[in-house]
Amino acid sequence: MTSKKFAVLDGARIEELIQKLGERAETFSLIPPEPLEDDMKPYLPCLVECSDEVEAWISKEQVDSVIYFIGNISFVNARQHLRDMLSINLDGELSYFRYYDPRCFSMIWQVLNAWQKRTLIGPFEKVVIPPEAVFQAGKEEQYAPIINLSAGVIDELNQMQRDLLYDDVTGYLNQKAIENSLESTQQIVDFLLDINVDDHDLLKKAVQFSYEQNVVSNERYQSIFTASENETGNYLIECVLMTYRNKDE
Repeated sequence: MTSKKFAVLDGARIEELIQKLGERAETFSLIPPEPLEDDMKPYLPCLVECSDEVEAWISKEQVDSVIYFIGNISFVNARQHLRDMLSINLDGELSYFRYYDPRCFSMIWQVLNAWQKRTLIGPFEKVVIPPEAVFQAGKEEQYAPIINLSAGVIDELNQMQRDLLYDDVTGYLNQKAIENSLESTQQIVDFLLDINVDDHDLLKKAVQFSYEQNVVSNERYQSIFTASENETGNYLIECVLMTYRNKDE
């Protein structure tokens, strides 16, 4: 039998994803199981069985967050495996696994052993991330129901994530034509992550602010971005940026 091609798309990165799929696809579904909050559904990952029309739309829209899973399996079985993979065991603690983010998938693939890769691929033959990245594992029929990662591997992944974030922030600063140094940028990013700034758009703006306000060399950004006991890191950044924006006006 001919292998089927399934696409996993991230609703958090594609506006009105469910509506757009409804206009083009015969078979698609949210991956997380019901019950789901209605206001959360637009931001969740979707699985769609590919047709020529769906693939043409993905290509035309220049969707940069698609992952293709290819295999001779039914839609229901494909969805069940991908649903199972939404959970990952991190040193004994279950966490949500965003494998459907191409960068996350590519990064974690680097630290998985052969058995863990087999678990991630599951019943599929291969995974493809455009334009040309292909991921394949062994052909064993049996595989674990969940991926388990040790503390050492988690530390390695965290450092890889930070390295990617350093690159993202540096690229953002360069686009804004803001003079910067990698060492200083890393120090600011590390500080912001340590105070739990997890919105990367806000984090980039905070680093930009630090350079523009000349508070990098003397590390004054640390006192500016110091949250009170009841403030989250993201809320603090929003407040600081809004305060200085109002002063400029």
